[in-house]
Amino acid sequence: FGELDMNDYASIPTGYDFHWSSCVIEHLGGISKGIDFLINSAEKLNVGGVAVHTTEFNLSSGIETADNPLTCLYRKSDFVKLAQKASQHGLTLEPIIYDPGSSFLDYFVDTPPYSDIHLRLMIEKYVSTSIGIVIRKDQ
Repeated sequence: FGELDMNDYASIPTGYDFHWSSCVIEHLGGISKGIDFLINSAEKLNVGGVAVHTTEFNLSSGIETADNPLTCLYRKSDFVKLAQKASQHGLTLEPIIYDPGSSFLDYFVDTPPYSDIHLRLMIEKYVSTSIGIVIRKDQ
């Protein structure tokens, strides 16, 4: 484990088989900065390495979203862009599961002030949830 400035790509360590972050990339300064981090960190992996990240996913809209310096909500179109960019860098974005679930808990949306238990949050005017991202370094 090591702390790092995720916007300082030179500080990302090399020589590892695995990188991981949990609910951080949505706080790096916007959607494009998060995508840039995902690509730059995965490039630092050893060949065959895997990066696993979770982030906020916008369940309300595939078009409008929160994209500001403090918090952003990724859309499916952002992950399509990430997959294209990853491919250009010799990386593979594993298929993302977009199924929102159908349990009664999947329909509860927590609003501010948030409780300690939730699968969905209202952020600005959008319902969001966590989503997993897996990137492999192939070459």
